[in-house]
Amino acid sequence: MKLNLKILQKALSANWHCRLLGSESMSLLLGRPRLYAPGVDFEENALYIVRSEDFPFSIDKRNVSLVSIGSQVPRERMNGDTSVLQIVENTDIIEVFNAVQQIFDLYETWDLRLRDELERTDDFDIRNLLLLGVERFQHRILISDHRMHVVLS
Repeated sequence: MKLNLKILQKALSANWHCRLLGSESMSLLLGRPRLYAPGVDFEENALYIVRSEDFPFSIDKRNVSLVSIGSQVPRERMNGDTSVLQIVENTDIIEVFNAVQQIFDLYETWDLRLRDELERTDDFDIRNLLLLGVERFQHRILISDHRMHVVLS
């Protein structure tokens, strides 16, 4: 399952004040996060969780995304391909790591449930897919016909 920083921001904002910095890519490109420690070499298209005081002096890879914990993010160290989700509160890095992992677990479980429903060979029902969407996103879904009459709610 791959997510983006906007999805993580929305989910993490329930616990902490979060804001996006740098380039904001909407594509679903981020795999599960890694903990950053000073001296670690970044990989392209990867997500790292880092404390703001350990923010790397320079990021030489492309499309690196960071979840930064703490109030100071040195913007001068960010290149044009760096995306940062800043958690302003100074919280425990392991707590943030576990929260991000839970978000990935949640979406991965939902993805597997959707796949299981689509692979059913006996009696495929679009209603079950819509119910999974309603359950995940907590929004009501209305399906209408060509005359805009609601045919499924």
